[in-house]
Amino acid sequence: MKRIEKKAVEYADVAVDDPTMGTELEGIGFFFNRENLQDAFEAGAEWMRAELCRWHNPNKEFPNPRQKVLVMATHDPYGNSRDYFVASRQKDGVWIVEALPKNYEIIAWREIL
Repeated sequence: MKRIEKKAVEYADVAVDDPTMGTELEGIGFFFNRENLQDAFEAGAEWMRAELCRWHNPNKEFPNPRQKVLVMATHDPYGNSRDYFVASRQKDGVWIVEALPKNYEIIAWREIL
């Protein structure tokens, strides 16, 4: 969190020196200032982090065809043992996973950052 706050301060420092910032936005009476910019930057960064780190249910959400993703797989019916592999999914819904051992089931996937 401290890194995002530091980046937000750096962003606001640059933006408030920009002559196009700090003006009224489309006549709605809102003016950008350092605090507004920092808050907006932090909110956007937190949203992006949460979205990119989220694990997806492979039965409900699908990556784009042939997009390389990280998959979580298990051979334990209770899901206590987990292994991770790089995989992609074809248009027909078949997962292509290099070196996936037999009896493993894909239980989640996420984008590779």
